[in-house]
Amino acid sequence: MTKILLTNVCKPYYNGDLYTDFFTYRSTIEDCIFALSGMFSCFGLHFLANNLDTPTKVVEFPSKDDFINELKEGYDFVGISFSTIEMERLKEMCLIVRKHSPKTKIIIGGPGVQNKYTKLKTIYFNPDRHADYVCYGEGVNFFRKILGLKPKNKINYPTNLVGETTLLSLKNFTPPLPSIMKTGYVYTGLGCNHHCIFCVPSAFFKHHINLNSAEELYSIIKNIHSVILKSKNY
Repeated sequence: MTKILLTNVCKPYYNGDLYTDFFTYRSTIEDCIFALSGMFSCFGLHFLANNLDTPTKVVEFPSKDDFINELKEGYDFVGISFSTIEMERLKEMCLIVRKHSPKTKIIIGGPGVQNKYTKLKTIYFNPDRHADYVCYGEGVNFFRKILGLKPKNKINYPTNLVGETTLLSLKNFTPPLPSIMKTGYVYTGLGCNHHCIFCVPSAFFKHHINLNSAEELYSIIKNIHSVILKSKNY
């Protein structure tokens, strides 16, 4: 049976541990006593895994050794998500796959591929050394086509992902203090009507995309809330 591994680029990251801290890295302008720190999963990778109908494992923020050891499990496909500034690390990971698991096909995608796709394919990637497939745009049916599966019209929303949020000022206490808030993931859509040229959904789709109806969103929120209530330290 076909096996798939989905991951993002390997550690170390250009900005250290802040790479995995959504609030501190992206939503905090300056330090203050109420600044938030939050650790979140790679939602896009889990979203893909939840809609491929084939054994798929998600490995988040691996070290190089973690990645090499995981490849020993024998995957048919490895999907790597990256951003533009992670190009060199991506190339390194592709070469690692070629060395340690040469029969594995490499699929790359994520925000990094929006930047001049044809140039990316011809200058940065030699098909014999780097990626076998470049996913430009919507990933679920891109993967399903490669796997020989029918297109999927109704998505399965991952409701078991819970992020942990605390105050940045409390992170360095000994012993560590528990998180002050559990956070779920609810994506109602992608992009907006302004179609800014720097926006990934606009680059991929050229228009706003609604992911769920109001009824579906209500059901998703209820499911996520039940998971949060059952989680530790709620």
